[in-house]
Amino acid sequence: GTSDATVVGCSPDSDRAVMLTAGAGGQANGVAVAQLSTGTMLATHATADYGMASHNCQLFASDGPNGVTIRNVATWAVVGEVDRQVEFIGGTGVAAAYEFSWDGSLLVLQYGAAKPPITTFVVALSDGATLLQSQDVPETNELGFGGPDVIPLVGTSELLLSERGGVYLLGAGGQLTALPG
Repeated sequence: GTSDATVVGCSPDSDRAVMLTAGAGGQANGVAVAQLSTGTMLATHATADYGMASHNCQLFASDGPNGVTIRNVATWAVVGEVDRQVEFIGGTGVAAAYEFSWDGSLLVLQYGAAKPPITTFVVALSDGATLLQSQDVPETNELGFGGPDVIPLVGTSELLLSERGGVYLLGAGGQLTALPG
């Protein structure tokens, strides 16, 4: 059948691109890893889950019905699992992968991007600890981080986060600092 590929990660430094492949009807059916300099396909893996690659194209976070699974893109070995349930009127939902920190040590998850309120979590992949949940920012109960409002700082685990009330730096140890502005 016909298939399409969407680039979900590209790293000139790692000489890799990660693509999510989809079959007829647009359903995800695999992840492919290519070497940029030669075009050689380095690995292909079957998956029915959508997801995203880390900035260095070493990790792939896939969204499943029970949470996010983080895999090594070369070996497809599971290196972590993250489950953040969100309760709302009428049930619960599972937050999905949204963004990696530049160094791949943090994962931002969101729930409700299609229909606010948005709940955002920042999770340390080393131990699964939640470093930030949306209500942790001073003077607001709803951040609504999304789109360009979560920006990984190059070469670090730090994130810039913005919302209607200001801009914040989430430091390497989980410290949240309001930036002047």
